[in-house]
Formats: sequence, structure tokens, C-alpha cells
Amino acid sequence: MGLGNKKEYLSFDIFKKKRFWNLMKFLFIPGKGKLNYFPLRYNIDPSSVCNLKCPYCIHCKDNDNTKIKKSIMSMEDFLIIFNKIKDYALLIEFYNFGEPLLNKNLPEMIKMCSDFGIKTRISSNMSVDVGEDFLSRLIDSGINRITCAVDGHNDEINKKYRVGSNFDIITKNINTLVKLKKSKNAKKTVISWRTLLFEWNYAYKEDIKKTAMEFGVDEINFDPGSFMLNDRKVSWDISNKKWKDSKKKFSKDIINKQSGKKCSFLFNSTIVNANGNLITCCLSGEKEAENKESLVLNSLYDVWNSKEFINTRLYNLGISDDRQNILELCKKCRLL
Repeated sequence: MGLGNKKEYLSFDIFKKKRFWNLMKFLFIPGKGKLNYFPLRYNIDPSSVCNLKCPYCIHCKDNDNTKIKKSIMSMEDFLIIFNKIKDYALLIEFYNFGEPLLNKNLPEMIKMCSDFGIKTRISSNMSVDVGEDFLSRLIDSGINRITCAVDGHNDEINKKYRVGSNFDIITKNINTLVKLKKSKNAKKTVISWRTLLFEWNYAYKEDIKKTAMEFGVDEINFDPGSFMLNDRKVSWDISNKKWKDSKKKFSKDIINKQSGKKCSFLFNSTIVNANGNLITCCLSGEKEAENKESLVLNSLYDVWNSKEFINTRLYNLGISDDRQNILELCKKCRLL
């Protein structure tokens, strides 16, 4: 996976007093419904707006009122959120449903986290012409991982899925990032190339790999792409080179059956939309995934231990069988 792994959470900064104590409570005194620790990992969307219209994405249709609210996070709102989570966060991933490079304040947001010992990552389609100064500030921010989401070795192939992308801009941005990393000796920043494989680009895998190597990125990763084919959710089987059915995570109707699987989103991570509202799950961009609780307007304790979150955790652990009073999106989740 080009998005990184759990080892990247770790650093000597976890031994800061509040952060270490929060981690110990998570590991050894976890709680059940109401939790006495705060999330370790945060997905903060600096922009829930995107410049592309990838087919299997909430942005493929304009003005879709069934999806989460789209906006650019202001620096003022980020500062409020940052001051509430900085003592507990091990990792902040600055992406979710939007394109992070659309937020002009992104490098400064990341630098604040780096200066406080918090690991950071972004994943970007790299098709935003931000200029060298922006990319220089991004490298200077101390970011730990930059994932370049590119699905082809040329404009034609990349656009098959990354609709609206510009390969010339992508090329310029990645070349500039690699050059800046070397010139600034930014050894802790990993520049990763990640390609989703589909029916239309798997035959070019070696060409894509060769192109990525020529850029000089640190990592090259290939993962199966998901797609809707004749109203069926499918993903590309890399080994057998064919589509395979992929079960949808959410039903259209409320499910009344417990899966028995513990959901990590409920117990160790929080997703924040660009408008400051919490999002229940990164697996759905539907409007009902966006909670009413705002981390800008409310305390971290109040949103993390809201009545709906407590009820959902108790249900997920099998302590309660009341599925009617849990988070709205979770009522339709097949994994809960």
C-alpha cells in the first residue's frame, strides 16, 4: 500500500506526557462505550473539493446533494481543531474525499503538526498546478509521506480513471518534489507512487513502473482499483487479471444483524470534514456519513463521546442490541 503503515506512527514524540498517557489508556484501559482516551489517528480533509471526476468517487457528479458538504478548510478552523487534538494525535492524514493541494494553507498546517511531533501524510492526484514555491513549503513542512495517486504512464491512460487530470502538471509536480527533496536533504519525507490497477491499465504495469522509476520516487505501489460495472461493485483481481465481485460495505436499508467485528473507526480514529464536522467513516461519502457534531464548535471530548458514538460502540461490542439509536450511517453498515 502506497499510503503507509502503522510503523510510521512511531517516534520519540509519543513519549510527550499527555500523548504517552493517552496511548497507555488506549492500550491498557480501553473502555467500552464512553472512552477515557482520545483518538490516536486523525483524517483531516483540508479540501473536500476535488479537481477530478473519477468514476468511483463522490466527485464524479456535479451538485450531488446526497453527498457530504464540499468546502476548503480555513486556517482559522484548522487552528481551533489542532489545539484540541495536538496533545493526543500520533498521526494526521491530510486527505479523505478531496484534493489536499487545493488548500493553499496545506504546508503551514502540516508544519504545525511536524513542529509538535505529529506524523503527517497526504495522498494527491498531483494534477493541481501549485507552483514550485508551494511544493518547496510542502517539503519544508516536515511531511512524512506524499503519495502520488497516478494510474498511468501517459495522459491517455491516466485519464481513463483520473478524469480531468493533466499529465504534464503531474510530471512537473513530481519532478519538482523529487528535486526539492534531494536539494533540501529531506530524508524523512517518503515520496510514494501509487497506481490503482483496472482492466484498462494492468497491461501497462511495467510501463507505469518504469515511468515512476524515472521520476526517482522512493516507493512504487500497485493496488486493485474498484469500479461499478453494470450496477455491480467490482475490484480488479491483480493475480487473475479479471474483475471480481466486491461486496458493498453499506446496504440501502437498515441491517439488523451484528457482524461481531470490531470497527477501528469507532475506537481509535476520527475523520474531520473540511467544514469541521465529523464524518463517521472514510468508506462512505454519503450525506448521512457526516455527523452534526462540529469539532470547531464542540470539545473533542463531546464529539468523541457523543450519545450516538457511545451507543454505536456498545452495539459494535455486542453489549447492546439497539441498532436504532446508533450513528445513522452505521445502521446500514455490513461490517458492524
